Amino acid sequence: VLTDKLHHFGQVADQIDLLFVGSSNVYRSVDPVQIDQELARQGTTIQSFNFAVPNLNPLEAQRIIDHITELRPKRLRWVVIEPSLVPFALDNWATNRARYFLDWPGLRFSFNYLLLFPY
Repeated sequence: VLTDKLHHFGQVADQIDLLFVGSSNVYRSVDPVQIDQELARQGTTIQSFNFAVPNLNPLEAQRIIDHITELRPKRLRWVVIEPSLVPFALDNWATNRARYFLDWPGLRFSFNYLLLFPY
């Protein structure tokens, strides 16, 4: 899912004004077509993109945002990020996805996050 989203966003990045980043809650709750239509009805023309990924944690959200900023989308003006206090799901620690994100920078981010927001 993440690879597909990154690829698709890369194709349309310069057309996006408003970006939503979050977990499956955002995926199910944010409909870019409806948002764009409602804002157009009110006189604001934008193109939004739902970059939601199931079980997205703060580390993954930060890495996605880093990737997106490296692309330097020409029109991107707003990024809405779903807050999460859970740094990562323990049942997912041995997946390929976790191995991808939990490199040294990812581990440093996770440890700092746990120090700031112990639960």
